[in-house]
Amino acid sequence: LIARFDSYKNHQGFLEAAAAVITRLPGVHFLLVGGGVDQYNAPLIAGVRRLGLDGKVHLLGLRQDMPRLMASLDVVASASWTEAFPNVLGEAMACGVFPIVTDNDANRPWVNDGVNGFLVRYGDSGHLADKIRLVMDDADLRHRAQPINRQLVVDKASIHSNMPLFDDTSDVWGDEDFRLVESISDVCRWSRPDEFERLLRDAA
Repeated sequence: LIARFDSYKNHQGFLEAAAAVITRLPGVHFLLVGGGVDQYNAPLIAGVRRLGLDGKVHLLGLRQDMPRLMASLDVVASASWTEAFPNVLGEAMACGVFPIVTDNDANRPWVNDGVNGFLVRYGDSGHLADKIRLVMDDADLRHRAQPINRQLVVDKASIHSNMPLFDDTSDVWGDEDFRLVESISDVCRWSRPDEFERLLRDAA
């Protein structure tokens, strides 16, 4: 689960699903990543211990190596109560990670249930656990979804596919304009304010 600690992200529901998964797949490990999701989070620690998940759930907090970490996963799961478009979903799909996410309006355009991911019912930890077990047992399903998901990200989330939605002059932009926007986007994403300011000065 990759999400900051917030009640609507439903970390406790995810822990309940994890506990159900390891009853049948004891070798599975669960990574929780995000702001406030670390060894100092008393409610999460209490949930891990209550559910017998010591050694199975790893609270990693904020990370600076997300591309490498994401690419190491088999599944990315979300138990959120509500969501606008979750950036994590697109990032996971781009890395070839199989998504299991809450069934809502933001996720449905990206996930064809049972084909390139699974949609699960709100607040249903048992349903989430069932889908995690199914995917962990089916490497072929995970592999078949990878090219589908990567192409979806290219088609729906690249700078070239989205810029026309915001700027009706984008059809006359040159490659150098797109390169500038992409470089600024990368700098913002990885929080390098000095480099961001330099790019803006050079573009002026």
